[in-house]
Amino acid sequence: MALFTLIVLVVVTVLIGLGALVGLWQALRAAGLLPGPGTRVRSRRGLRS
Repeated sequence: MALFTLIVLVVVTVLIGLGALVGLWQALRAAGLLPGPGTRVRSRRGLRS
């Protein structure tokens, strides 16, 4: 029972962390703080893989 609770806590923490990273990434892109060519290269690599 304790193991199940621990797993749930870890999963929730990871999901919240990923959500925060995605939100920060989108905020930086919206503010224009990230370089255009860099984001294009990353998106192309993501599509290839």
